[in-house]
Amino acid sequence: MPPSQLRAQVIRRGAPDIRVFMAFAGPNRLRAPICEAMHWPWLARQLPRWDLRSGDRRAADAAPRGHAKSTLETFFRPLHDIVYGKEAFIVIFSATETQAIDFTRDLHNELSEPTSDVSKWFGPFIVSGGPSDFVVKAPLGPAFGSRVLARSVGQQIRGAKHAGWRVSKGILDDIEKLESVRTPSQRQKLAEYVERDILQSGERIGSRYTAIRAVGTILHPDSWLANAIKNPAWNGKKYKAIPKWPSHPERWEALRQLWADIDVPEESRLNLLNLEYRGRQAWYDEGGEVLWSEANNLLDLHTILWSDGEWAFNAEMQNDPKTTLFGIFDVAGFKRCKVDNERITWADGKRAPHAEFEWAGWLDPIPPDGSGDYASIAVLARHRTTGRRAAVDCELFRGAPSEQVDRIWLASDRWPHLQRFGFEDNGFQRVVADYFERSREARRKADKSADLRLIGETSTDNKESRIASLQPSLWHGHMQIADSISRDVIGQFRDFPGGSHDDAIDAIERADHLIGHRVISTSAPAWVHRDRLDSSGSNRDG
Repeated sequence: MPPSQLRAQVIRRGAPDIRVFMAFAGPNRLRAPICEAMHWPWLARQLPRWDLRSGDRRAADAAPRGHAKSTLETFFRPLHDIVYGKEAFIVIFSATETQAIDFTRDLHNELSEPTSDVSKWFGPFIVSGGPSDFVVKAPLGPAFGSRVLARSVGQQIRGAKHAGWRVSKGILDDIEKLESVRTPSQRQKLAEYVERDILQSGERIGSRYTAIRAVGTILHPDSWLANAIKNPAWNGKKYKAIPKWPSHPERWEALRQLWADIDVPEESRLNLLNLEYRGRQAWYDEGGEVLWSEANNLLDLHTILWSDGEWAFNAEMQNDPKTTLFGIFDVAGFKRCKVDNERITWADGKRAPHAEFEWAGWLDPIPPDGSGDYASIAVLARHRTTGRRAAVDCELFRGAPSEQVDRIWLASDRWPHLQRFGFEDNGFQRVVADYFERSREARRKADKSADLRLIGETSTDNKESRIASLQPSLWHGHMQIADSISRDVIGQFRDFPGGSHDDAIDAIERADHLIGHRVISTSAPAWVHRDRLDSSGSNRDG
């Protein structure tokens, strides 16, 4: 068949069947064939051209992370709409402006590049404007072109038009983030924005022809997406990466123990795991079901579960976030180690001397006036070969900055291999740093060790998510808790995130974070703020 005839046939067949369009417009975009249980029902939702339809068209789906929801609904679908002139004005919403622009930039790049697959088969296109707001004139589209605009949640959109037309399609892709769903007032604020600025009759972004498509992951049972899916005004569904779990969890527990045995070199361990699973896959999989079996098997998904932990897996892969105030950490299952002045003895009886570990500590300080929660100091050690960590020390106390610094030096004296100490830079770091430098000079004059590095750091991550990230390490015994650590600290794990205090486990998480970084260069100042260090460890401010 001559190339011109083949091209004409592809264009003709791609109009009613988006799967044909995808095969030619982006053959390498999907990592596996489409999921018949999820992707095909989405792709089958074909809408008339914007000026030929009437009434609201609303669809909302919750899909697991990594299941191509954005690839299909925020790339291929609007690309198909533009090529065939089905939409006059598309707005892509996301939780942040950067995220929204990433989506529109992807479309802009493909349509602007003459050698891209979509241009070769369906172009040429004339693109005017930048990645966040542009107009595309396609051979089969309207003469005035199709406009694409990026918007973050909260940005003004009402009244926006293109060639006299209001927004014809709004795509809401991951418009929620953890910080926007934690409290009822935050969830209400987002819901009001969607209703007021996107959906509300008379004042919404579109008119009788406006279509709204929402995709994302459910971050809270009362989130906007969770409620939209349950609303009969929306066409949608919640999908789980594992709709049915295998019938014999004890078989998978044996595989987990093999996966988690970090005393075995990683390459050997993973090879053994894969050989065991492939050799008896049907036996392990018995009774189980995978949503996107073309892309994942049950071992792939269990590996994500073991790596990320149950709390994260339930939210991101099963769309089943847990709101219980207790239960993220199974403290009864914690592996406990013994720490003496010379060695660490793991829960299985294996021992290693202190010199085989990298050591780091963390101070979660309180202000000079003593207000706020307790101050907390945690010390962690990580084995240089296996990577297993031990929380060797953790204490809660109240005291002035001078006492907080004194406790750092006490920890340094008790654990001579301690190399660096971090602390939460929360506005009064100079007070702590000044006390630390004065005490360092005093120690030097007294011929005491004074080489400890103090590192100030400001965390911008959500504290609850940070602490919860410890769950898989504690589950698998990759982090073990010294049996000398107090019941109060273990109680904070047990009660998290609904307990009255989390200072100690926050300090443990921050020490674990710090120990994951290389030792600060000895050429750096004795006290540095991490924001002032570039990747090489040099001080950018000189």
